[in-house]
Amino acid sequence: MYKVALVGQVNVGKSSLFNRLISKSKALVSSMPGTTRDRNYDICSWQTKKFILIDTGGLINEKSEPSSLEREVEKQVSIAIKEADLLLFVLDVNEKISHFELKLSQIIKKSKKPFFVVFNKADSLKKRNFLDELKWQRLGTNQAYPVSAVTGIGTGDLLDEIIKTLESFGSQPEKFETSAPSSTKVAIFGKPNVGKSTLINRLIGEERVIVSNIPHTTREPQDILICHNEKFITLVDTAGVRRKRKIQSELEQTGVKKSIFAAQKADIIIDVFDVKETISHQDKSLLNLATETGKGLILVINKCDEISNFEAKFDKFIRYYQQVFAQASFAPIVFISAKTGKNVNIIFNLIEQVEKNSNRLIEKEELTEFFKKVISDKKFDQKIWKKIKISQNLAKPPTFNLKASRNTLKRKLINPAQINILEKEIRKHWQFEGTPIRINLIG
Repeated sequence: MYKVALVGQVNVGKSSLFNRLISKSKALVSSMPGTTRDRNYDICSWQTKKFILIDTGGLINEKSEPSSLEREVEKQVSIAIKEADLLLFVLDVNEKISHFELKLSQIIKKSKKPFFVVFNKADSLKKRNFLDELKWQRLGTNQAYPVSAVTGIGTGDLLDEIIKTLESFGSQPEKFETSAPSSTKVAIFGKPNVGKSTLINRLIGEERVIVSNIPHTTREPQDILICHNEKFITLVDTAGVRRKRKIQSELEQTGVKKSIFAAQKADIIIDVFDVKETISHQDKSLLNLATETGKGLILVINKCDEISNFEAKFDKFIRYYQQVFAQASFAPIVFISAKTGKNVNIIFNLIEQVEKNSNRLIEKEELTEFFKKVISDKKFDQKIWKKIKISQNLAKPPTFNLKASRNTLKRKLINPAQINILEKEIRKHWQFEGTPIRINLIG
């Protein structure tokens, strides 16, 4: 599938245009310069045709030495230019073409990739007529399009030309799409600076997302499709979630909301923690949020390379985490170093196993026989429990129904402790590691 990348200075509206072209609010949009940092991918469909659209961070025209974060943004833009088949050079129609943009046009031309100049924010006829002045031809192309990402004006014509140009290239390259119906969606979740983006890069084997010690470097969820052992996995890098009172901007608040929503929509949540930090109230709140979603769950303890003689202290650490993570005792715990790659490959095996466990359905006859044995072995009150029927009606998460008489439910004759015992026995008998189990009492 062909790839089309949006490039340009900060605040020209690339992310707004990205959202308009893919017809969804995926990219985070703000008037704050540098809102977009990582490469953001999605499928753009137009007139039965499809291509991959890439949103990139805005380049900053500063005379001073760029910061490490700005250099990382530049690196991400360079990667996008390199992998794209067609470039959309986005400018603000309300601003004069700057020397920096002239310089950027030279960089684009050196890539030898075909490109269109797109003048965004052309909301009125007067602004769209700007193109008749021909001043933009200094950018080195005869193809320029006025559009409005806000109203959608001109985007249809732009898409027509994109499709026409891509079709002129010939047959589509054999690359899998950035989203696949059969992929397992895995959200990388946690507080800021626990190493989520480093882990993503290690898992995919390239610098796809920006890594920085600046809090909240990742501002919005990023979907990255990979293929492991011939199976598709969509990794979602989410923004770090801080306590509400520490969130200082509307932009961060929006990013956090998107991250929580991404976790709720995932198949599996990987909750990442920093081994050097004591588990806080916020950590437990995020873990509760993860368990309440009913999704598969893997607990990753990162930065173990920063603990001297860690192997000798392993038993102490595992006991500590088993205690503080008691509410998620079903979730596997893996100790890693995203920086060095130690134990990171174990995560792929866990994803595969947890996905399998989350989808597990037990045969009715087998479940009934197991239930009778538990009642007998655990000496449950036979007068009550022999009248109860068990069934499994759902997977993801595995959900079991205990059908009892109205009188039994009304009088609360079923002890919650017995429900807990039943869950433990289910987990002993079948492989349900990494997935919550729900047991409902119904009449």
